[in-house]
Amino acid sequence: MMNSKSNTIPLNTLSDIYASGIVVANNTSQTLGLDSITEANRDDYHIFVILEKGSGLFEIDFKQYELNPNR
Repeated sequence: MMNSKSNTIPLNTLSDIYASGIVVANNTSQTLGLDSITEANRDDYHIFVILEKGSGLFEIDFKQYELNPNR
């Protein structure tokens, strides 16, 4: 849920996180900090996910997408 005090959506930039233009990494939701996201945010990069186990719920442009091994 977006903080009602903010009128803008924060922008995450790849250069703030990594120095190179392409990153390939093996991560978990904990190492990515996905569990701590509590409000809307934008990214200036694309994310390609290979889900090896478990499930996830992502919201893109206010539409929810569920990732799980049964779909």
